[in-house]
Amino acid sequence: MTYIKPKYFEHPDMRLRHLEWEAIRMIAFDGKHMEMGDAYPDYEQRQFHWIDPYNKKATSEHHELKKRVANGEIATLDEFYEALKTFTKPKPRGKALKDKKKRTAQEAYQREQLGDDYIDNKPLIAAAKAEAKHLNAIRADRMTVSQKATEIAIQHHDGTDLTEGQMKVLSDLIHHQMDKLMHPDNVEAKLIDTNNKNLWFMWGKIKRQFAVGETFPWTSAKGSKEASCSKSDVRPIMKKLCDVGALTCIQKGKAGQSTGRANIYRREV
Repeated sequence: MTYIKPKYFEHPDMRLRHLEWEAIRMIAFDGKHMEMGDAYPDYEQRQFHWIDPYNKKATSEHHELKKRVANGEIATLDEFYEALKTFTKPKPRGKALKDKKKRTAQEAYQREQLGDDYIDNKPLIAAAKAEAKHLNAIRADRMTVSQKATEIAIQHHDGTDLTEGQMKVLSDLIHHQMDKLMHPDNVEAKLIDTNNKNLWFMWGKIKRQFAVGETFPWTSAKGSKEASCSKSDVRPIMKKLCDVGALTCIQKGKAGQSTGRANIYRREV
């Protein structure tokens, strides 16, 4: 039998270690303690030391996840690991926290300014911004944008039909996002002068995917794949993009498959 390779048995948070142990035991070994111990002999005794910290510090959300695993509501490990991401997502600090506060303030301002035309449907707004990338690539005209806005509104209907004013706001949002994707900048000359093809290619990939002001995670693995370069080249490339003002790194990442932390950048121009 091929055993599951644990992801969190060495995680600094004992609560996550305990949750993963219990999830693997319940899902992969039908709750059998002996088979679980045989599968992971190096951790069989150690796991007892995770229980007390879990009982002392677990939140209602931790208990709820454990309960869902125990009663079979979560039936696969893929579902479990997806649910566990809630606890591994890093809390914003420093520049990331400042950026989040800025966005919260912008949302409150828009809500006040738009009044009844404000669209309180985050999945719809996210879909509209994502669609703007495709529409920008094909240089869509206003009629095409309006038609696509109607399609998206139907796809992400939350039980309340959009008013005429809200539909106009949605179309304007897509146009605004398209404008930001095409926003001219004054840093590209500096990038060209580096004579670094990987640097220029990476910047082109980022511009294609993210609008001005948008934040995004960027790992060495993703950067390597996007720019067809080695992983060791990604960090200096991203640093250079920050140095010339194309990007700002608002949160430093942390290596490790269980940390859930990648560098987070904001496109500036």
